Amino acid sequence: MVAAMQRSPLHTPDSWGTSLDAIDNPASTLGKSVTDLATSYERLGLRLSAGILVIDPDLSSEIESLAGRFADRPKILWLALSVMLSFMLAVGGRVYWPI
Repeated sequence: MVAAMQRSPLHTPDSWGTSLDAIDNPASTLGKSVTDLATSYERLGLRLSAGILVIDPDLSSEIESLAGRFADRPKILWLALSVMLSFMLAVGGRVYWPI
């Protein structure tokens, strides 16, 4: 068993170095990719912040104009509601108590 381990190319110090190089290359590539992705997201966030700052004054003015329009709306139309209720009572009375 020991002789088989000594003859195995995986257990020699030279093969360990090549194995570690094979693992290190994808790991360094992955690290670079993560760094590039983080940089890309940071740039995207800065562009988004700049876009929001451009839109903010326009959006604020639109909201203020809508608030003014809603404040100027007429109150509840009690006359229309009373006419509708009278009509519904008349129709309901006719249906409930036929002639």
